[in-house]
Amino acid sequence: MLRTNRTTVDSDEKSNDIKDFFNSNLAMDSATGYVDYLLRCLKISDYYTTWNKLIKYFRRFRLLRTVYRIILFILTLLRTSAFIILITLVLTVAIPLSVFAFLAFPLISWIRAFGYNKKMLSLISKKDIYVFFPPRSDAFVKSGFLFNNALDLAERRNGLALIVSPYYLSSACPKGFQKKFYTNCLVNSSKVVVVRRYYYFNLKRKILSKYSNSLNLIY
Repeated sequence: MLRTNRTTVDSDEKSNDIKDFFNSNLAMDSATGYVDYLLRCLKISDYYTTWNKLIKYFRRFRLLRTVYRIILFILTLLRTSAFIILITLVLTVAIPLSVFAFLAFPLISWIRAFGYNKKMLSLISKKDIYVFFPPRSDAFVKSGFLFNNALDLAERRNGLALIVSPYYLSSACPKGFQKKFYTNCLVNSSKVVVVRRYYYFNLKRKILSKYSNSLNLIY
């Protein structure tokens, strides 16, 4: 049976960032897939909490009157033609492109996952796996601590270190990797690999949970 261990390390980030970071990792740990992970992150986010508070507020008063006032406020803002042009550009260009990018890359990753899983199987099979979940920060790119720590741990334990990238599309990677764009994973050596978050769930379900000796999650 696969043994899963979880380790939490200290962080120097601000308290709110720490809370969001650990909540995100908690969602990743319990999610069954990338879509499930996104839904769990939404439910524990401050935006979701704020939205719930707004809903409760609206229920206390007459909803129609509140909506009517909001519509009047929006119409007031839309009086200037420049604002209308700006909104039109955002709606017709920026939003469709953002949605396309958001949906396209996980889909491409899913399509290419079969080939990447074959390559990763040889690296993962019968090894102790150490999965790092670093936060999004300048240190992720500029500091060599993460890569050196992951490499040292993998070499001493005869295992493999996986670094789950906190970036959705960016080619940013830890110091020690050659910076280039990747859809699924970026292999530096047979000991350290950077993986996209949306690919990690597929890799965990298909390969990690079946062929590794142990799975050690390091937050």
